[in-house]
Amino acid sequence: RDRYDKDQDAFIPPQPFPSWIWNVEQGYWEAPVECPEITKTTFQRWNEETTSWEEVDIG
Repeated sequence: RDRYDKDQDAFIPPQPFPSWIWNVEQGYWEAPVECPEITKTTFQRWNEETTSWEEVDIG
């Protein structure tokens, strides 16, 4: 459930993973590691245990 932050005058959604950091300037949660490029046959899934992105084949 979103929570209201009066200092930012914004509703902040729940943190998706413990390692993710709130980007105050952009207004969203960010992974500690940038997401690799997504292709037509793959997508990236966050693995909190390893704090890294995993490529998943969808092709």
